[in-house]
Amino acid sequence: MSQPQSQGVSGPLSLATLYCPTCNRENLEAFAHCHACQTPLPKRYLRVIWPDDRAPLEPGSYLAGRFLVRGPDLVLDTQPGDPPPYTDSHLALIEPYLKLFAWRLHIPQVFGLLTQPEPVLLLELGPWGKVDITADLPILQLPQTLTGLTSAVPLRQAWTKAGLFRQLNWLWQLGQLWPVLTQAGVSATLFEPEYLRVEGAILRLVQLTLNPSSETAPELGQLLQAWSEWFPVQAVATQARWTTLRENLPQAADLASTYFQTQIQAWITEVAEDYTFTFDLATQTDKGPRRKRNEDNCYPPSETFLVAESEVLTLVCDGVGGHAGGDVASGLGIQAFTAALPELRHTLISGGDIQTTLETVIHRANDLIAVQNDAEERQDRQRMGTTLVAALAQQAQLYLAHVGDSRAYWITRYGCYQVTLDDDVASREVRLGLSPYRVALNHPYAGSLIQALGVAPSAHLRPTISPLIVDEDSLLLLCSDGLSDLDRVEQYWPTLLLPLLTDANSPTDLRQACQALVELANSRNGHDNVTVALIRFRVQPPEHTPPEPNYVQIFYPSPEELGSDVLLLEENFEPEQILPDSLPPAPENLRLSWLRVAVMVLVITMLAVGGWAWYQGYWLFSPHQSDPSSPPTTNSGY
Repeated sequence: MSQPQSQGVSGPLSLATLYCPTCNRENLEAFAHCHACQTPLPKRYLRVIWPDDRAPLEPGSYLAGRFLVRGPDLVLDTQPGDPPPYTDSHLALIEPYLKLFAWRLHIPQVFGLLTQPEPVLLLELGPWGKVDITADLPILQLPQTLTGLTSAVPLRQAWTKAGLFRQLNWLWQLGQLWPVLTQAGVSATLFEPEYLRVEGAILRLVQLTLNPSSETAPELGQLLQAWSEWFPVQAVATQARWTTLRENLPQAADLASTYFQTQIQAWITEVAEDYTFTFDLATQTDKGPRRKRNEDNCYPPSETFLVAESEVLTLVCDGVGGHAGGDVASGLGIQAFTAALPELRHTLISGGDIQTTLETVIHRANDLIAVQNDAEERQDRQRMGTTLVAALAQQAQLYLAHVGDSRAYWITRYGCYQVTLDDDVASREVRLGLSPYRVALNHPYAGSLIQALGVAPSAHLRPTISPLIVDEDSLLLLCSDGLSDLDRVEQYWPTLLLPLLTDANSPTDLRQACQALVELANSRNGHDNVTVALIRFRVQPPEHTPPEPNYVQIFYPSPEELGSDVLLLEENFEPEQILPDSLPPAPENLRLSWLRVAVMVLVITMLAVGGWAWYQGYWLFSPHQSDPSSPPTTNSGY
């Protein structure tokens, strides 16, 4: 195995060299952006699942000549622009992760798979933190090198200091995860306390554990008994209610799961009545610098700012590019929802099934657009369509409705989380268990939608309705792909959105944040219309209720702080070790050679052919009901 020994800056901080994903220039790990092209430098930390009989590598060594070992099970990808290592000869090993792709808010995802010769699994987007880095590595002194990590802490550590509302939220998420993990054959994971971590209100799993066998699959009652021992509740009244809930749990597996979720939901509703919830909402849309008209729409209308205290509804619709009448379709989608406002409000107030009502309204919007298509005799690619992402909040309850590739992001002090899953070919490949997401992105139609409103009959439409519990100040961003393309939200949320939560003295309000997001989309993307809707949740606990502990450990330095850190580096090292031109050379396998030139020519040719194919058949609307990877309409994951 080739392991570069001279990468990075030697010395007390042991900085690695990262290769820019855009221009392939060498950069110090401490840099936030490439010194040559200003591309944001991702700090991609991966968890390594080693074979049972293999000892982990020593920190400072390299796995496969690319991944710098930072802890017993943690590596840093020093070549984030290169494709992940992967072989499809061990699909059974990664299948549970692929099938649970819709639940990636809680479950890490497969990055790649090495064979050396035993399979070595690499996981990404998981709750790795400082605790996973070897404690004596001085790299922990520089915060900007750790921005790829999270502030997750073990659930055992957080449980005893959390309030009842937060504990019930974690139990509610347990109830959501239990049936899907059971179906995937990995419910044993929830019996491993060391694999349970939390990032604020979010329950996250470090990795998955296969059930021993179908005959010995664990039961929910056994899990609740184990959790009662690991995570005890203190108050006498709370303990009595928890004991009663466990004792009354039905024996049948499906009934037990439904009963548990219903009881915890009712308990949360009671506790939340003592809290005060306020919703700030702002919207903005723009046609962008290159489009002749704006096919996006939003509700409330663009440049709205309002404050609500009971419930709030907001939507973003993106008339699908390449389809005549996209602006009409997105407008009809908004129209259907606004007409249903009294129905939605009545369902919320009466305690009805809001998820079913949302699905009904979405089907109604689909039919409204489809009727218009039929009346104008539009066929195939001439049929207009639209994406939809909607958020409906009342008190602690938040419901997301989603069709297409417009997205919802949930931002807390702990991180930025994409909570919707694009309805495109790449995501379908993953949920079918065919390949990891980064591999599926190489599919010639990876970004083509498999469903949108108005294009096919409602019988073939499978909207995703996802519930969430909000128990802390947080943000919800809905946006069209004019902003989300090229990971712009993931790259810029610390500077544009996080101050809305962390800096009480920040002059930035939601309207300014929306404007900044639109400007970001137009300047860094610019190829499409852009629409954003931003909700700020303010959660005020009852008097004398202590605040939830703050476990944030990963901080995102400001430009001024980044500058001071670079100066600190200059004080610790010789100047020639800091200047970009003096960085160590790239390994031979990264240098531009005749082979790389040939590959580039081949890629350009393939892109040209792919572009022609895209023009000929952009749409791949297949009957979505026949897709076994699709999550259920309710409890479909975040």
